[in-house]
Amino acid sequence: MRLFPPVVGIALALVGVGVPPAAELPDNTSVSLAKAVRTFNASAASNPIGKEQPPLTTDEVIAAIRAWSRPKDSPVSEELHRAFKRIAATRKLPPSTGLERITHWDPGDSFVFDVWWVRLAMPKADGGTYSFPIRDRLICSRTLVEEADRLEKVLRETPPVPGRYRLEDRIERLRERAEATRLQPTSQGNRRQ
Repeated sequence: MRLFPPVVGIALALVGVGVPPAAELPDNTSVSLAKAVRTFNASAASNPIGKEQPPLTTDEVIAAIRAWSRPKDSPVSEELHRAFKRIAATRKLPPSTGLERITHWDPGDSFVFDVWWVRLAMPKADGGTYSFPIRDRLICSRTLVEEADRLEKVLRETPPVPGRYRLEDRIERLRERAEATRLQPTSQGNRRQ
């Protein structure tokens, strides 16, 4: 089944996935960094979190590239590392490279977070993608119960869309995690209340 782009966008927005528009991830040609930044900023302006953030600049991207160093245990190959660093020198993005955003983070513990993480996604030789950090900003946090309540409100206010059951499942898992966290003993042996 093929979904229309607005329906896909609504479904992804419900679960907080920050998917870059196709224009930000060119397939076969290099794109100037300035153009990619303009496209990213135009997209960010319509995002509930992104519209409140300072626009991205080419200087910020170049600074992040120059500051990034490859850890010893990194999945980034030497070839990918060189291609990433070359962006700062040429101000051109290689084919299939683009800026992406992440707006929600659930580390699996007692809280979920709204974030504004900007990444530069580049293809790896194995067919996967590696996303280099450009900007990392924590916006706010919610308890698991607060997040489940927020998502239930979204469900009530949004017309039914394909894939809605995934959001319903997410709400159920959040409530189960919240209950499990509430019942875990604290370091003094008492139960959390």
